[in-house]
Formats: sequence, structure tokens, C-alpha cells
Amino acid sequence: VIKTLNTGVYPLWAAFDPGLNKLFITNHNGGSLTVIDGNTDTVQATIGDLGSGVFGVAVDAVTHRVYVTARDSDWVSVVDGNTNTQIWGERIYTSGREPFAVAVKSNSQVYVSYRNRSTDSTPDRLAIYYAAGGHGLVADLYLGAGANAEGEMAYSTASNRLYIPESGPNPTGAV
Repeated sequence: VIKTLNTGVYPLWAAFDPGLNKLFITNHNGGSLTVIDGNTDTVQATIGDLGSGVFGVAVDAVTHRVYVTARDSDWVSVVDGNTNTQIWGERIYTSGREPFAVAVKSNSQVYVSYRNRSTDSTPDRLAIYYAAGGHGLVADLYLGAGANAEGEMAYSTASNRLYIPESGPNPTGAV
């Protein structure tokens, strides 16, 4: 351990922007995102008002947009990684979908695993939104019986695939 930093209440997931050399950490119970400067290993900012049950985080390394799911608020907040501020006009409302994990295909699509609050016990669905221009819903997919996509996801530009690790005995899948 080189250094220990106070990142907020119940830090959960992290994403790194190599172009900005910043680490973004979600604070589940604090409804916030902590930004760590990779050059100085110090907390640069804490961005609040991201919703209740802040969970997943993903970075678009091209646009430096940071996507943060708020599981209990049914939305995905968008943060400008350059300025460490929330972009209020770009919030993605998931309309009854309880968002968990998030991944992004640079400058194109945002992938959000979710469960339907009224019918699902585990996050077994995937919503795909446009990364710009109003964040319209592109597709809504059912991942299959027994799927549990509550962990982080990753998009590979090399394979053009989204990788979704599943909790429990099921293997990691690719979409």
C-alpha cells in the first residue's frame, strides 16, 4: 500500500480515464463520486447529488464522460471528467429499470445492466442507450434465466464485444 485515501461513504466500484489520469470511485451510500488525481494521488473532487444507491461507473476515454448508475433512483448520471461536474441535461432516466453495472463504447453507446423493479429479483437485463444526442434507448435485451449481471461490465474495442461477468455458478458471457 502506497497511500490510503478517504473516498467517501461505502466506496464500491472504480473506473480509470487514462487520458486524464483520473480514477473515479462510486460512493454507494453517499450518492457521490470521488475523483482521484493519478499524478498526485490526492482526492481532486467529490461530486454529489448523483442519486440514491450509486453503484456502477464507466468512463468514455474519448469524450471523458463518466457514467454513474444510481440503482435506487432509476437513472444514470453523466459527469464531465475534464471539469469534475455533473452534466444535468445528459442524465439517462431508466424508467423503472433499476440500473446496476454500466459500460461504454466510446462516443457511441452506453450499456446498463438492470432489473425490472416490479418483476425481477436479479439484474438479468441489458439496456443499450445512445451515448449522445438525448440518450435514446437503442435496445432492451433479456440476458437469460439465472443471469445476474450486478457486477461491472467491460467493453472491448478490439473484439467489439461487451463482457458481462455473472454472479454465482454461471460463466462470464459476451454480448
